[in-house]
Amino acid sequence: MVTLANITHRDPDILSGSLVFVGTRVPVRSLFDYLEGGESIDEFLHQFPSVKREFAIAVLDAAYETVAADANIARREFSGRLCDVAGRAWHLKRA
Repeated sequence: MVTLANITHRDPDILSGSLVFVGTRVPVRSLFDYLEGGESIDEFLHQFPSVKREFAIAVLDAAYETVAADANIARREFSGRLCDVAGRAWHLKRA
């Protein structure tokens, strides 16, 4: 099983401690920069052949999971606040 701990690494002696793909000096941030700039993952892998495709995909999957988890937390918090407001409004209406 591929985990972020197996595919990313941070060392103060490598690129000032930037998060890089294991076994490379390629910053993980470069993957996101390429995608943000409109390039494909294939172009990124072509430019950085030392990065394995499965590693790049795993980083993107982890980023998605983080965003999805944050969205679920935000949704639960919003729903809770909405219920509080609705409950207060209901009590005020009945008073």
